[in-house]
Amino acid sequence: MCSSDLILPVFNEERYLEQCLNTLRKSKYPKDKYEIITVDNGSTDHSVEIIKKSNARLIIKKDVNNFPALESSCTSLNPTVETVIIVM
Repeated sequence: MCSSDLILPVFNEERYLEQCLNTLRKSKYPKDKYEIITVDNGSTDHSVEIIKKSNARLIIKKDVNNFPALESSCTSLNPTVETVIIVM
């Protein structure tokens, strides 16, 4: 079974973030075969604190004009051939 990286772009998502992360963690996919990676684009709410409590990997890339943070994070992941990257 291949491993998967679930990439979750975040900007001021505190209202929905905890539920989203909990739902992803409840997946029946083997826990050792996936990683949740959050890419925060400079949130000013409590999104970063929620991510840190969840133990999801956190990447902070600030760009207030749009979301190139997500693009630059994806290109820096260096996935292996067996890795599937899922951007949500």
